[in-house]
Amino acid sequence: MSHQQIDDNGNAIPILRRRDGMAHNVTVGAGGVQLIQFQPKTALIAATKTVSFWAEGTIHVAFGDENVVATAADHALPAGVIDYEPLTDNNGKIIRTHMSIYAAVETIVHVSERD
Repeated sequence: MSHQQIDDNGNAIPILRRRDGMAHNVTVGAGGVQLIQFQPKTALIAATKTVSFWAEGTIHVAFGDENVVATAADHALPAGVIDYEPLTDNNGKIIRTHMSIYAAVETIVHVSERD
């Protein structure tokens, strides 16, 4: 069950809806890295602006372009914790197109692209 996110001042943070057909369930092997590319803008589809994700085991994540590679030195997310990451800058321009995931122990990562 998800809960409304609250900022440091106690204000509700709007959560964007999940995009149909834009869910990823990725297995990351022990000591392995997986790369996910998000939906780019096309003539018919807007680019993904935010992603939410959680993993069944501890992961380390990095965001960037097709060359991004996560390592054990990147941001860690413990098992079962949901996180959100914007893919845009403050002006709405897409600045991150890929997510790289590192796991020391094999785990499954669940990612939802959001509007």
